[in-house]
Amino acid sequence: MKDKLFVLDAHFDLLSDVAIRRARGERNCIERIYLPDIRKGGVSALVASLYVDDAYLPELGLKMALAQIASLHREAEESDAIALCTSSSGFRKAHEEGKLGIMLSFEGVEPVFSVDSLILFHKLGIRGVGLCWSRPNRAADGIDFKGSRKKGGLTAYGEELVDEALRLGMFIDVSHLSNEGVEALMAHTSAPFIASHSNARAVTPVNRNLPDEYLEEIRRRGGVVGLNSYSPFVASEGASLEKLADMLEYLIVKLGEDHVGFGFDLCDIFYKYGTFHGVRKNHDVLDTHAEVPVFLSLLEKRGFSEGLIRKLSGENWLSFYDRYGVK
Repeated sequence: MKDKLFVLDAHFDLLSDVAIRRARGERNCIERIYLPDIRKGGVSALVASLYVDDAYLPELGLKMALAQIASLHREAEESDAIALCTSSSGFRKAHEEGKLGIMLSFEGVEPVFSVDSLILFHKLGIRGVGLCWSRPNRAADGIDFKGSRKKGGLTAYGEELVDEALRLGMFIDVSHLSNEGVEALMAHTSAPFIASHSNARAVTPVNRNLPDEYLEEIRRRGGVVGLNSYSPFVASEGASLEKLADMLEYLIVKLGEDHVGFGFDLCDIFYKYGTFHGVRKNHDVLDTHAEVPVFLSLLEKRGFSEGLIRKLSGENWLSFYDRYGVK
């Protein structure tokens, strides 16, 4: 490709690891540990999720989230190769300067202690609001992995939190939200929303994947869905790069070329820390970001045009941030 490709991974649990390493005295962790593979893979930008493991809740949710936020601010101060980004223009500037742009997003709002406190997190750089991980909290209910638990939608507090997030110019992410929660969100607001790391349930029938009607509603509202490379969400058995490409093609059929991106959700490296109740370790289809070019080459072999690959790799995410005032 003539110009350097902009590649954005819209979901990476980077900071849970970085915060723990920094608490142990390590410094410049992103540049030392993660950046080599990220550079090898040609990845330009990440959305780093703020995830708090069950073991720290409820008492330490705020503390752990603030530790992750502070770790990114410190890492950006220590390294000229990293930039904290809060907008599409910030991502573009970092890309032009050869830096890794990183945006912050909640994966569960347990650390948000009141509706008014969301403005404080906005000022700290958070731009995405995933209302929940796959568990219930004060705002919403998550999709449980087995599908056996009775689930709720949004609470009154959750609706207020959505309203405040939208007022601040933050985007709503439904990747872990229960079906009841997604339907409550759609009934509550006409605003666009995203699924940063979700696949299609029609292809791989697991609860964490989205049914076609949700995919179509995301498209109708102008949102984006990020292709997830976590093996159980790619295929019921025999997950591979070929099947990941199959999933991508299905998402394009349902969403159109302008509403699909990447949200690879690389998980294997983080199992040494989390409890992840009900989730077993699985081999990610992409081991690290270094393998992104292999996947892009596969797409080229399948006849994906340069223009389409540019959209999928990152331009669709930038366009979403542009259209809906992430600032």
